[in-house]
Amino acid sequence: MRSRFLDLCVALALLVSLPGAWPQSKGINPVLLAKANDGDAKSQSLIGEAYLNGFSKDGINVPQDFTLAEFWCRKAAEQGEKVAQFDMGVLYLRGLGVPQDNWKAADWFLKAANQGYARAQYQLATLFEEGQGRIQSHALAATFYRKAAEQGDAEAQFALGLLYDNGNGVPQDFTQAAIWYRKAAEQGHVTAQFNLGVLYFNGQGNPRSYAEAYFWLDLASSGNDGTQREEWMKTRDRAAEKLTPEELSQAQQRATKWFVDHSAKGNPQ
Repeated sequence: MRSRFLDLCVALALLVSLPGAWPQSKGINPVLLAKANDGDAKSQSLIGEAYLNGFSKDGINVPQDFTLAEFWCRKAAEQGEKVAQFDMGVLYLRGLGVPQDNWKAADWFLKAANQGYARAQYQLATLFEEGQGRIQSHALAATFYRKAAEQGDAEAQFALGLLYDNGNGVPQDFTQAAIWYRKAAEQGHVTAQFNLGVLYFNGQGNPRSYAEAYFWLDLASSGNDGTQREEWMKTRDRAAEKLTPEELSQAQQRATKWFVDHSAKGNPQ
């Protein structure tokens, strides 16, 4: 009897050590874990993302563990789960639990991007723009930024606006730059707010309007707590010098109302 018990213990130990064997996953709801063990991709993806970020919700209470994140995300990603494919891209991009590899990151981002996942489309676009994936291509960057931007991703909207502003990968077009900056600016993207304000100040992409310039530059300056804030405030004050006291007061009141309204909506600055 004792010999059989020892044999069983040895067998279980060997099973756990085998490549592809299910690791111990403490802190995970047994029902969710059972579904993941049975091959349910969404359950595997949820567990993998939990280990990637380290969180406690949805029946999961686990610490950050990149090795386990890679294990579960890969299981789900290989079944076509787009969130897991994106997470695999993140792991390879940052070298978390796997050797850092931009090419493999780009491959996983592409798989998720082709399924319409906006976060993957944005990350893939940045790799194309910076030449950190398989090739450098501003045109491909613009293509994937646009896909994410059209889904409402503020970072992608800003990035696409910047490409139009500078004429990288697309013909220079200040009107298009202003359109995409505005979409991001209205979501609280402070650099988009600043760039939109500069376009209004210079009369590029929109008719020149110092009141509009002040409004957006004031939002940007107020939302920026970094090293650029002082320079941004100087640019805002240049717009203020072009306004009458009444126009300036109206622009300031409008900016205050914007902050109040968007704070109530939980829009981060």
